[in-house]
Amino acid sequence: MKQSQLFGKTTKTIPKDIKLASHKFLYQGGFIRELTAGRYSYLPLGFRVWSRIVSIIDQEMQRIGAQRVLTPTLHPVELWKQGPRFAAWGPELMQVKDRRDTLFALGATHEEVFGDLVKKFSLSYKDLPCVVYQFTTKFRDELRPRGGLLRLREFTMKDAYSFHVTAASLDATYRAMYAAYEKCMQRFGLDYIVVEADSGAIGGKHSHEFMALSSVGEDIVLRCPSCGYAANQEKAQFFREPLNLSEKLGKLHKVQARGLVTIEKMSQHYKAPRAQMLKSVVYVADEKFVGAVLRGDLEVNEIKFKNVLQARTLRQATEVEITSLGTVRGFIAPIDLKNVLWIGDPSVETVRNFYTGANVVDVDFANINFPRDFQVSRLTDIAQAQAGYACHVCHAQLQALRAIEFGHIFKLDHYYSVPLDVNFVDAQGNVKPLFMGSYGIGIDRAVATIVEQHHDAAGIVWPAAVAPYQVHLVNLVTDHTAADALYDALQAKGIQVLYDDRQISSGSKLKDTDLLGMPWRIIVSSRLASGQFELKNRSSKAVVKGNLAFILKQLS
Repeated sequence: MKQSQLFGKTTKTIPKDIKLASHKFLYQGGFIRELTAGRYSYLPLGFRVWSRIVSIIDQEMQRIGAQRVLTPTLHPVELWKQGPRFAAWGPELMQVKDRRDTLFALGATHEEVFGDLVKKFSLSYKDLPCVVYQFTTKFRDELRPRGGLLRLREFTMKDAYSFHVTAASLDATYRAMYAAYEKCMQRFGLDYIVVEADSGAIGGKHSHEFMALSSVGEDIVLRCPSCGYAANQEKAQFFREPLNLSEKLGKLHKVQARGLVTIEKMSQHYKAPRAQMLKSVVYVADEKFVGAVLRGDLEVNEIKFKNVLQARTLRQATEVEITSLGTVRGFIAPIDLKNVLWIGDPSVETVRNFYTGANVVDVDFANINFPRDFQVSRLTDIAQAQAGYACHVCHAQLQALRAIEFGHIFKLDHYYSVPLDVNFVDAQGNVKPLFMGSYGIGIDRAVATIVEQHHDAAGIVWPAAVAPYQVHLVNLVTDHTAADALYDALQAKGIQVLYDDRQISSGSKLKDTDLLGMPWRIIVSSRLASGQFELKNRSSKAVVKGNLAFILKQLS
């Protein structure tokens, strides 16, 4: 491709709102342009990268026996309502009406659609397992799209779905997908970690995220350097170190606590660690009052809490609602609040003689103990893990890493198949629900993620597997004869070349080669001996010089 004919130009200036390196370089290099917030057009260079990423993922899906299909983007809302997650998506699920006033959802993911598709064939156990996938446009009305291609309202996803007779069969496909996703990340040259994850609005109880490590990532991953345990912070477990279990249980009594409305103030006043303060937080889950009780040095993980409650909605109670329960914010205690369902974190078992509020302004309880003085409906993990906490496996300190979610795989089990009535007939003629899996990779985010990990101060450093062209040929002389001949020779060998034949300064050309980031740069210059060319590797910056035969050998 001759650069003089290429649609899209490089630019030195960028909009002020562009902050991330991937967004900056993809914009400056003429790879993408924004249509409106969260929606981007790919220019020829960007589309070549996008296509290479799709091709690699397609190869890995084919390698594990998945079959490619294509399904509609508009989904009948009634189909979503039959499934288990319509309410959970809320305003993020975009909806439109046709001229007949029929309401459709713009596909955010396609679990319901694929469940309905499989249902139409009345499969028997002989037809299974079945693994299908597609590359389609998805729509999510993100509140705050960010980072160029990292978080979009309209994007392309590779989404795959598997259907199985048994949980063991689902496990086998899940492992195959896991390996295929790792292979994709390796081929893209990504530094990554695979972590346990919360399943979110997709559903199911078991999932893994494939996380590309990056300081600009939205997600926090907690990893144990000793045993290798790793999980998204939303999901991560940790060991709660006991504080003072050798102490005798003190007598429960009330004390004056003027102005002690925070854990920190209580800790200072009582000259006791924050862990010895008992934290009680009242929420409203699906219009019912629920409470979380845990050690004062911990925070409620609202995702864990919501999952424990199996609630569709969760929010903290308002001042008015708290007052209606007969208590007051800052002095809430898990005692004598009859309309509150209390869930306790296991940390309440690791401390004796807590201090906590007494449901009255400026009054606390001293020496409150579980389960002597208060009870909970369930004792389970509802606390947020943090860096420095003890690993629940080996008790070493957890480390925090920032990361970008590249892909996510889910064991859905019967989460969709039961409500959607997606069944199969077993060998005895019995009708049973199918086991189901779901597996997704965001293509646009993959483009940005690769750039985030592969750039320097001058521009992008594309891995060869996804580069738009393998060679950037730059002519720095007025006579194009030598460069034209080299261009033809490279193409004849099947090497993909971007040929900078533009009539601009040599300095501008060289800056653009670094910005665009092809793996190899070849310079045609009058400073070189006749028939000699300069070859530079963009990643290593190593430079060699030689004739055509030498250059071709280096590129082979």
